[in-house]
Amino acid sequence: MVDALPTRPAGRILPAAEAQAWQDGFALLHAAQQESERLRQDARSAYADDCARGYADGKARGEEEAATLVVETAIKVDRYLGTLQEEVIGLALDVVRRVLGDFDVGLLVAKAARQAVAEIRRGKYIRVTVHPDVAEEVRDELDIMMEGGGLGLTVELQLDSTLAEGACIVATDIAVLDASIDTQLDALKAAFTGKAEDDA
Repeated sequence: MVDALPTRPAGRILPAAEAQAWQDGFALLHAAQQESERLRQDARSAYADDCARGYADGKARGEEEAATLVVETAIKVDRYLGTLQEEVIGLALDVVRRVLGDFDVGLLVAKAARQAVAEIRRGKYIRVTVHPDVAEEVRDELDIMMEGGGLGLTVELQLDSTLAEGACIVATDIAVLDASIDTQLDALKAAFTGKAEDDA
């Protein structure tokens, strides 16, 4: 539309009133062009500001989402490691049970009874109760201990067919101790689990 406007008067000599109109028109056109350029500059500046603001907002939102994702991932990793820890403890105890399963139950109970008797020396007498199938091994182990240790107390072996083969109950006049293989494995599990929780 600006291109369609005349760029100069039609003749070389103009009356004063017409010359003033031409001058006013060109002044108006020049002012309009300047205003148009100013508006374009303002629009470019506003566009750049909006782009910068949008970038900053997007970056801030992205950083927020990344921080949230990191926290959520850390929580998931902690949960996974917690379950993994329990699985490792369970696996270790299963391996111990399998290894112990390869040994003679009587020998294991005898060793457990000997260890329990060695640790309980405060009483005046000790009664060890086991299943009859393991009685011979337990008796042999206790005899070896009595010969070499000189405990200075009476040790009585009692048989109870209602107990499991791996069971071993040690009683004194002070306390009763379950020295069964399964009880010791449960104690190991509790110790491992407690240690794992303390470390966490």
